[in-house]
Amino acid sequence: MINWFEHLYPYTNVHELNLDWIINHFHDFINEINSLEAWRTQHETEYNELLSLYNEVKNDWDNFEAGNFPQSTYAAMKKWWQDNAVDLVGELVRFVFFGLTLDGHFVAYIPENWHDIEFDTIVTPGENYGKLTISY
Repeated sequence: MINWFEHLYPYTNVHELNLDWIINHFHDFINEINSLEAWRTQHETEYNELLSLYNEVKNDWDNFEAGNFPQSTYAAMKKWWQDNAVDLVGELVRFVFFGLTLDGHFVAYIPENWHDIEFDTIVTPGENYGKLTISY
């Protein structure tokens, strides 16, 4: 019995301690243990509630990934895609189309979202005359 006490209080002489002090100290330990047990019980309930909510959300997400979702969700997603398809394609697709106009001039059709890129041709006589340049 003295070993554990000396381990906790290495600079204390057990024979000089007041018994009331020791009893009060043990009561404090017991109160702390009871407090920790109450805290654990309270948080265990909260943990179980959160775990239950997590499992519900995970189940819904797994169903969603597998394509098993309500028709209302499908309809809402389809409507959103239809409403935003043009903007999405405009942001994702970055093609430049080249061709000739009806009067024989060279033309490049550039997406509107390429406003920071400048197309031009070299007008200085020489080997590179007429070549297309791109500046950004």
